[in-house]
Amino acid sequence: IALSYFGIAFVNFYINEKQKALDFFKKADSLFPENFEWMEKARIVTIIGLIFMEFGELEAAESNFQKAITYYEKVDYLLGKVGTLTLLADTY
Repeated sequence: IALSYFGIAFVNFYINEKQKALDFFKKADSLFPENFEWMEKARIVTIIGLIFMEFGELEAAESNFQKAITYYEKVDYLLGKVGTLTLLADTY
C-alpha cells in the first residue's frame, strides 16, 4: 500500500500539485514498517524535504534530509547520501 501512495504522490509532484504530493508522500512514509525498505523511505523523505524547501519551510526540509541521510547510510548508498547532503547544504 505504501508504494501505491508513493506512486500517487509522485504523479501529483510531477504535475506540480505539491501540497497533494506532500500529503501522499507523508502517508506513504507512515505506512512503511519501521525496519523495512530503507531505500524507499530515503527517497520519500528526500522528496518531502524538497517540497518543504519549495514552501520555504527550511527546518522541516532539513529534518527530512537528515532522515534520508540516515536511511541511505543503512543501505550503504553513498550516491544517495552525497546528493542529500548537497540538498541539506542548501537549507543553510
